[in-house]
Amino acid sequence: MDYYIKEQDLSSKSFIVREYGRETLENLSKVNILVGSNNSGKSRFLRNLASMNEISFRPSEYDYREIQKLISSFKFELASIINKYNANAFGAYTIQSLRQTYDPWIHEGEDPFTEYNQMMKSLENMESRHDNISWLDYSNPTKEEDAANMYKEVMDLLWSFRDENHSFLPDDDVNLKIKFKRTYIPTLRGLRGYSSEDLYEIRTKDDYFKDVNIDGFSIHTGLNLYEEVTDLLLGSVSDRRKIADFQKFLGDSFFDKKPVTLTPDRELKVLKVQIGNETEKKIYELGDGIQSLIILTFPLFKHKGENLLLFIEEPELYLHPGMQRKFIEIVLQDEQFRGHQVFITTHSNHFLDMTLDMERISVYKFRKYFAEQEDFEQPLEEIDAQFEVTNVSNEDSSVLQELGVKNSAVLLSNCTIWVEGITDRFYIRRFLKVFQEFHPDLDFKEDVHYSFVEYSGANITHWSFLDKDGTDADEDHTSMNAEKVCSTLFLISDKDGEDKRGRQEQLKEVLEERYYCLECLEIENILTVDTLKNVIAEYEKTTSLEQPLEHLKKDEFTQEEYKNEKLGDFINSLFYDEEPRKRKRKGSYAAESGTIANKLDFCKRAIKHINTYDDLSEEARLLCENLYGFIKANNL
Repeated sequence: MDYYIKEQDLSSKSFIVREYGRETLENLSKVNILVGSNNSGKSRFLRNLASMNEISFRPSEYDYREIQKLISSFKFELASIINKYNANAFGAYTIQSLRQTYDPWIHEGEDPFTEYNQMMKSLENMESRHDNISWLDYSNPTKEEDAANMYKEVMDLLWSFRDENHSFLPDDDVNLKIKFKRTYIPTLRGLRGYSSEDLYEIRTKDDYFKDVNIDGFSIHTGLNLYEEVTDLLLGSVSDRRKIADFQKFLGDSFFDKKPVTLTPDRELKVLKVQIGNETEKKIYELGDGIQSLIILTFPLFKHKGENLLLFIEEPELYLHPGMQRKFIEIVLQDEQFRGHQVFITTHSNHFLDMTLDMERISVYKFRKYFAEQEDFEQPLEEIDAQFEVTNVSNEDSSVLQELGVKNSAVLLSNCTIWVEGITDRFYIRRFLKVFQEFHPDLDFKEDVHYSFVEYSGANITHWSFLDKDGTDADEDHTSMNAEKVCSTLFLISDKDGEDKRGRQEQLKEVLEERYYCLECLEIENILTVDTLKNVIAEYEKTTSLEQPLEHLKKDEFTQEEYKNEKLGDFINSLFYDEEPRKRKRKGSYAAESGTIANKLDFCKRAIKHINTYDDLSEEARLLCENLYGFIKANNL
């Protein structure tokens, strides 16, 4: 499996998880981001996680509680069979032991299914003899018969339970006896040592982990990288392979795939780095960002193939946003770092921004609070703070508020699609959804990769697109600068009439490929014939499945016939004027202008019938191709 812990018992009264009101951390992922204002408890929480004497958890691969419920139900049924025959135990299994409640947690270093597997094997090998049963009444004359009947019922229960629940239960050879390696990386880290001792580690241990003595726990500051690399280079074949993988990773990730060689200099007690054919450099002569990533990623390779919990304080230090994204992409790698799970504290809004389009990341918000004092007559006493932990969506704006981030800094879409009105937005949203489902290689999300803006048709003249020059003599009446509102936009307009031709040509000149004028009168005219017929049939409430529009005087028509016509008038023209074949809808399909009446209701009915790629007209497909080209260019 990719990572092991899905839920963890906190065993700490200081931290309360808001959603559940208990000391349980749920919805853990491959990468877990802890955010909050200064002094909100996130670093203390991280250190508590790293230094727990025993990790009690539920795994990600199995629904542990459901499995335990199944096993408990089996035990209760077995106890009922024993009780039915006036006995107290079947083999080693007493009624009392079978009715004990199960432990809801897996404990580090223990296989939770050992007892279950032993019980199954023991029952399978049990013989049908009355002396294998603990009777309440040994003088019972039917013991032999009862033993045979009990044995049969137990075997029937055993095999039916296994057959019915085979897919839910772990195989006998699955080992959940897991020991974790734990590595803590403090903010006090670097590659430039002052002495032979790792003073950063000594300081960190003395401050935070003085009484911690856990097998597999380590503090990694970077100052001992020389010793660690040397030990691996002089170690086993497996150890040397880890260093080889680390060197290749450095070259592929940061140095244009050039070979990278790490060489310990025994005289200087420092690592030297050679990149390609360049002259060797001391490792601390590399850029600060590269040094930081080396420190952050080395434990991943050192513990490759092991179950690693990596706890990092503020990994954004010395990393610009591009390097922050690179770091997240690295730790999310499946094959490289299988069994590794990462917990980080951060003040970086860039981490939140980049996680919007990445899966297997959980975000937790921290807030410090104090319990209300009940006795207000007594003078205030010193009280311990408590910390509220909230598992939040990474789009949650409250997280930004905790970080003190302005909305303009993060969580804005990378580009916008400008449409005339609400129905244009609804139609195009549906077109894009269907188009993307037909092209599974596309995976763009509204309000993450792009957003819609409604400019209300004629109000386009209020924007700077149509300014003939960049200035206006009267500064009180200048147009709004669209580039200041959103720097990257794609504008869509209806064809309308010839009187709009000049405006459309000007928009094309200014926006170039970021402007699309529909080749039909309005957005409704882009609908296919089948969609139009389905909407009309819905309005007419016809009951005939074979001929839902049998009362039309013209039930066969093409899109070319209505492409540049006022659609409301066109639909009205399809009906007879007199009874009994007059339209059944009381109102007209046309507004006074001749276009669709009640466009919003018509739109909601229409999009219900646009579900597959075949439901898109040729122009709808062309529009989607243009839009996705634009979205892709601004998100990759």
